[in-house]
Amino acid sequence: MSDITYPSMDTNNLAQCLLRAEKSIEFLQNQHSATLADLHQELNKWQRKYNDLTFQFTLNNTEINSHNENKARSAIEQLENELLRSRNRVKTLHRVVEEKEKLINDYRNRLQMLEKKQALESYKQRSASSTRISHHSARDKQEHICHCIRLGQLILPNKPKAFKNIDEQRNVVSPTRSSSVTNRTNSNHERTKTLYIGQRSSLLQPIDRQTLPKQQRYSFATPNGNTATTKIVASRSTMKFSTILPPITNKKVPLKATLSCEGEA
Repeated sequence: MSDITYPSMDTNNLAQCLLRAEKSIEFLQNQHSATLADLHQELNKWQRKYNDLTFQFTLNNTEINSHNENKARSAIEQLENELLRSRNRVKTLHRVVEEKEKLINDYRNRLQMLEKKQALESYKQRSASSTRISHHSARDKQEHICHCIRLGQLILPNKPKAFKNIDEQRNVVSPTRSSSVTNRTNSNHERTKTLYIGQRSSLLQPIDRQTLPKQQRYSFATPNGNTATTKIVASRSTMKFSTILPPITNKKVPLKATLSCEGEA
């Protein structure tokens, strides 16, 4: 069976050929089954007839003359030869059926291998298509992000680099806000002090710099020697606030006053 050469054809033509071959083999099997059934019936009939003749020959042995005896023996030999030929024919048909079954199994194995190969190729194609689509999607997303960045640079050309990454800005702002809340809770015994811009230092109440938040602590300068006025330093904080965050106010010193001082400076 391994020496049989099969012509190259596509899957559809091969499947059709396999179906036709299976139908032909089923038809041959049905015909062989019918022939075998007829042969068995014929064998049974001749066997019964042989038994009857043997029985008659045994009973009438004394009455049968030599001529009848020779005739009976020739009939028995003829029946035995017919039985032997029938048995040989049955064996031949069994061998043919076994060969046909082997051929059917070979076709089935080839069909299963072709189906597995086709399923594997389809899976590879779907996997490649999915990878290609995900790659295109990631590339389009990256291009969209680059386009948004370029658009933002066109709209705001002087935008600082610190605002380009909002996550980094929030990570920088959150410790400052937490420290200011801690400073407010640690100084509950202090009263609220209001900053009046433009008046003399004698009218201002002394401000403890240690109780102020970190970003406001550097907005005020301590008096040097006999200095009469408190100088407000117009130094901008290094902290960059995002426009999406709400304004942070302190219970003791409003942050708006510091921001207004920075604007006037």
